[in-house]
Amino acid sequence: LILPQKGALVFATPVVTDYLTQGLAKVGHVPVSVREVAWEKVDDIVKQAHDAAPPPRVVKAVEASLRNDAIASAAFGVSRSKAAEMIKRGTILLNWRSRPAHEEISE
Repeated sequence: LILPQKGALVFATPVVTDYLTQGLAKVGHVPVSVREVAWEKVDDIVKQAHDAAPPPRVVKAVEASLRNDAIASAAFGVSRSKAAEMIKRGTILLNWRSRPAHEEISE
């Protein structure tokens, strides 16, 4: 499994490929489309994805608290209450999990 900026490359056996191309419509709540790609094109797709990916955004902040809402506020440039609301709605996840806004992030 390779995850470029948008999308994913999944290497699968023919049986699994049939299932993915014919039956996979969503991953979680996110609609997806699946297509089979010839093995010879994989290198080009990976290179294009790598070239198109923006550099990671590094945020440096000093926070008095390690609470999820405080860190999210600094990371996304929103107020702490807005960050808490986004966390509660599940818009912001920590390690792919919904966590309480007041919970502290372990170092």
